[in-house]
Amino acid sequence: MIRVAFVFEGPSFLGSVNYFRNLFSALALLSERNVRPMLFVGTKVSDKMLQNFRSADVVQTPLLDERTFAARVRRRLKRLFSGRDPLLSWLLNRHGVQVLSHYGPLRGASVKTIAWIPDFQHVYLPAFFSDGERAMRDDAFGAIARECDRIVVSSEAAQRDLAAFDANALGKSRVLRFVPEVDTSAPVMDLDELQRKYGFRAPFFYVPNQFWIHKNHTLIVDALALLKSRGVDATVVMTGSTEDYRHPQHFSDLMARVQRGGLADSFQVLGLVPYDHLLSLMHHSIAIINPSLFEGWSSTVEEAKALDKTVLLSSLPVHLEQNPAKGIFFDPANPLDLAEKMQVVLERAASEEEAGRAGSGPSTVYRSARIDFAKRYVEIVEECVSGKNKPER
Repeated sequence: MIRVAFVFEGPSFLGSVNYFRNLFSALALLSERNVRPMLFVGTKVSDKMLQNFRSADVVQTPLLDERTFAARVRRRLKRLFSGRDPLLSWLLNRHGVQVLSHYGPLRGASVKTIAWIPDFQHVYLPAFFSDGERAMRDDAFGAIARECDRIVVSSEAAQRDLAAFDANALGKSRVLRFVPEVDTSAPVMDLDELQRKYGFRAPFFYVPNQFWIHKNHTLIVDALALLKSRGVDATVVMTGSTEDYRHPQHFSDLMARVQRGGLADSFQVLGLVPYDHLLSLMHHSIAIINPSLFEGWSSTVEEAKALDKTVLLSSLPVHLEQNPAKGIFFDPANPLDLAEKMQVVLERAASEEEAGRAGSGPSTVYRSARIDFAKRYVEIVEECVSGKNKPER
């Protein structure tokens, strides 16, 4: 059994909670469990948060808190040892860890390291980042490329981007396609109940993306305006955080655009909703839309695949690679293209009464994909420990 550590510290790890919860639960599906995930966190992490990681061994330590004596000593030692982290190395060795995964370089440590690079968005959309953020990403990715034993990327598209960023890193990169855990057997809320609670009307399209500027919600506003000019009544329901720390005015600007177009009844923002409500909204939608200008590996697409839903997608290389069976692609810079495809889906839903049809639940294809996700990760870990390269697939 290979002990693999995942180290969570500071507020930044919160954005990765779903990724790691899904990875750990996928590993638990394997009949032969050759990898033992171990989660290292601070002592102040809530029990509610830790419930997300029941498939992993949890080690809580004051070294990973922000304001403890142990954490202060750790920071001082890191400065003294020029960026090395002797206390974290000691902790991992004490627990018999062989691989540190999805963390980054750990200079001078005896453990092997697997780092995760989610995407190269800052290269493709530099205007959405400050100069400091771009430099920080370049420095972090450069250190990973030089020092880690293996690099995990979520798609072949991201692997090509890594090759362009640092050709020397390509040989130790491995593609690990993320497959989320979707509880398709969970009870689905009644459509009438959802409409009463949230105040939207059916039929509706659904967008479960955060309101970050690169998610391209503006395209949906413009597509709705075109449909309205044709006399086509369409509703798009959206959930997700309305905060974008890089562009704090983005959401207010977006909603001002909605008001100018007279689209308040068509563009309906629900904010953050419980996950079971999110799945119910997916279930009852006539289609899911992801108009994003950039993705690493879209969990929205994978959830749509698991639920057997029609999904309208921007024609990004990674969306094409995800290749959902019911995918319809459009130009993310062309609102007319999206409007026309939304109209086709609306007409089909009306004629075939497809609204709310979500498939028969967790298909064997979906379960197999989850198991393949776990097996692929185990392969990467075993290869990292052995130092022997296996053919990329």
